[in-house]
Amino acid sequence: MSVGLRDQRFVRFSVTEGNLTLKIELVNDVRSRVGQVSIHPVLGRVDTAENILANKLTALACFGPSCIPHHENAPGSTAA
Repeated sequence: MSVGLRDQRFVRFSVTEGNLTLKIELVNDVRSRVGQVSIHPVLGRVDTAENILANKLTALACFGPSCIPHHENAPGSTAA
């Protein structure tokens, strides 16, 4: 695992196995939460399981353009 970018409320890292690389971005954009945030030595702030679950359930109802996952090499992609 390698961390590409880390800020107080954002971390981007990659996990590589063989010739496959998974890029992951985590955003801490919620001000209210249940429980205490823990500090991970590599990832930084990590939320509680309850808050992560609440975020995932909320994402199920998200239909906006920023909610649709895309492949950065897909035709028409503007990902950098």
